[in-house]
Amino acid sequence: MPRETEKLCARPKTSKFAKTKLHCAIALSCAIASAPTMAAPYSELIVFGDSLLDSGQFPNPGAPGTGLRFTNTDGSGVFEQVAVQHLAESLGLGNLGPSTPSDTAVTVGTNYAVGGYTTDQILASITDPNGSVVDATGFGGGITTRNGYLVDNPTIDANALIFIDGGGNDILQGDVTDATTAAAAANNLKVGIEALADAGANYIMYANTPSFDLTPLAAAMEAASPGSSAGLQALGNLLEQTVYATLRETNANIIPVDMGGLVEEILQDPDAYGFDSSLGSELYTTCYNASASPLTTCTENTTYGISSANPDPSKLLYNDDVHPTAALHNIMGDFYASILQAPAEVSMLPRMATNAVSNNITRLQQQLRVAPTGDSSAIGTWQLLTNLESSEIKYRDNFSSADGEQNRDIGSIGLRYTIDHHWSSGVMLDIFNDEWENDTSEYPMKGFGVTAFGQYRSQTWQVDMMAGIADFDFNDLERGIQLGQHLRTETGNTDGFAYSLASEVGYNLAPEIGQWAYGPRVNLRYIRSEVEGYSEKSGSSTSLKYEDQVQESLTSEWGMFLRFVTADAKLTINTEVGLRHEHIDSDEMVRMTALSLDLNSYELPGSQQDADDEVTASVSASYRLTDATALTASYQYVDGDDENKAFNVGLSLRF
Repeated sequence: MPRETEKLCARPKTSKFAKTKLHCAIALSCAIASAPTMAAPYSELIVFGDSLLDSGQFPNPGAPGTGLRFTNTDGSGVFEQVAVQHLAESLGLGNLGPSTPSDTAVTVGTNYAVGGYTTDQILASITDPNGSVVDATGFGGGITTRNGYLVDNPTIDANALIFIDGGGNDILQGDVTDATTAAAAANNLKVGIEALADAGANYIMYANTPSFDLTPLAAAMEAASPGSSAGLQALGNLLEQTVYATLRETNANIIPVDMGGLVEEILQDPDAYGFDSSLGSELYTTCYNASASPLTTCTENTTYGISSANPDPSKLLYNDDVHPTAALHNIMGDFYASILQAPAEVSMLPRMATNAVSNNITRLQQQLRVAPTGDSSAIGTWQLLTNLESSEIKYRDNFSSADGEQNRDIGSIGLRYTIDHHWSSGVMLDIFNDEWENDTSEYPMKGFGVTAFGQYRSQTWQVDMMAGIADFDFNDLERGIQLGQHLRTETGNTDGFAYSLASEVGYNLAPEIGQWAYGPRVNLRYIRSEVEGYSEKSGSSTSLKYEDQVQESLTSEWGMFLRFVTADAKLTINTEVGLRHEHIDSDEMVRMTALSLDLNSYELPGSQQDADDEVTASVSASYRLTDATALTASYQYVDGDDENKAFNVGLSLRF
C-alpha cells in the first residue's frame, strides 16, 4: 500500500508505543501473490521489507504455528498467504517462511520483511548483526532477533532472487518530512541493494506501493478531517521520485515492479478482476474487516464486509485500512511472476527463427538425397523442386525454455542444375509461417528465406553444402498475463533475420551392392538469429521494452544412413539416425525496461541453451512418376530437451 500508509503501519521504535501503535507498524503487507507455475532458474527467494511482504513474523493467537499475515483469514483463523509466498510457490521454491518468527512453531525461512519496518530497519535486516528484530510484545509475544542476512550469508547464490520494498513507514512515522529526509530514506534502500549486489545478488526486484489516496485509511482520515491526507500523499510522491533518482545511480540489476500502477488499473475495470464495480468508490474507501484495522477504524463494507449478510473478501480490495485481501495479493503475485516469465517467452523469438531454419536445412537435405537427378542425359538440365512442410515443436517445461508449442508451415520452391555426373547446385526460396503459443500467449512469425546449395554424389561419397539467409516479421505478438481471473494481453511488433551455414558428408560402405547403400554420416550446421528490440504498446504497469536479442547455434551430428533403390529406380527410400550435439552452451539474457517507471533497464534469464545431445531420426522417399517427374516425402523426429516432429511432401520436375 502507499508509502504513507506503511508509515502508519510502522513498528514502534520505542517501548512507550502501545499495542495499537504496534499494529500500525504492521500496516503494509500487500504485494505479491499466486502466479502460474513456470520453469524458472532461481535457486531461492529472499525478501526484505515491511508489512506488505511479511509472511508471518508475528504470532497468530487464532491458529498457533501459522503466523500472522496482513490480509484476511481463510475462515478458520489461519491468515491467507501474502503475495511473495505465492510467488515462491510459482517459482517452485515451496513455502516462504519468516526469518525471525515470534512463534517458535512457525517454519523459519528467508523472508526478512517485518510489519512496520522503516528503511533503516530494512537495511539493518540486510547488513547488521542482530539486525532482524521482531517486537511482538503487543501481540502476545516477545522480542526475537536474528543477524541481518549478509552477516550469516556473506555470499549470495548467483541464481537467488531478491525482493525488496519499503519507504511508506518512514512517512507514516514522521521520518520523512522533506527532500533531505526523503533522500536519507532512499539512500537506505540504495545501500541495502548495493550490499546485496556486492555479495553476488544478480536479480533484485524492487516494488513501489499503491497510491495512499486509494486506501480506506485515506478515506477515514478525510472523513475525520478533510484535507488531512494530502500531506502524506505529497510526501509519498516526493519519496517515490527520490527513490527512483537514487536507484538510477546504482549499477545493481534492479527489476522494478509497478505495484501502484497495477492497483490503479484494476480500479478502472474492477469486474474484470473479480471485484464488484457496483461499489463505486467504496471499493477502495471501505474494508472487509474493520476490527483488523491497525491504524484507525476503516469503514466496513456493508455488502461484503465480515459483519454483512454475505461476507466475501474476494470482492474487495482491502482487508483493513491498507492491507489487501487475499484476492488482491493473488493478483499481485501473478503480476510479479509475469515479469519473470516475460523474458522466457520473448527469448523464444530468436529460438523460433533458429529452429525454423534448422528444420528447413534438414528438410532440404532430405529432399536432395532422394529427388532423382536422372541419367547422363540429365547433365546440363534444370530440375524444379517444390515442397510443403508442417512441423510441431513442443518446448518442455525443463528450465531451458518457456513451456509451449511452435507450429510451422512452410512452402518451398527452387531450382537444381545438374553440372556433371557428380555435381549439382541450386537455390531454394522458402516462405515461413510459424507461431509459438502457450495457454495465454501467441507469438506469430512470418518470413521468407533463400538457400543456395551444392551437392556431390558418387558411389562412395555424398556431400551437401548450404548457405542461407532468412528475414522474419514478428507482428501482432501477444504476451498474455494472467492476473487472477483476468487475462491481460500486451502486444508488440518487431523484425528479425537469420543466416546459416551447413554441410553433411556421408560415406557408403558397400558401393558394390548397387541397390543398397549404408554407412556413417556427419552433419555440421551454424545458425545465427537476431531479433530487433521492441516495446509493448499499452504503456501500462505490465508493459515492457525489450532490447535486441541474438542467438547462435553450432551443432554437429554423427549417425548412420541406409538407402534402398528399387531395381527399376522408381522408388528410393532413405533412413537416417543420429546424435546431434549443441556446442554453444549459453543462458540467454534479455535486457528489459519497465515502461511505466523511470528506472534503469535490467536483465533477466531467458531461453537457456544447453550443450546437450538430441536423438534424431528420419525417413524420406521419392517415387518417380515419369523420367522427369517424381514425388518426394519425408518425416523427421528429434527428441532432446524439446520434441520436434516434421512431415513434408514435394515434387521434382526436370526440364
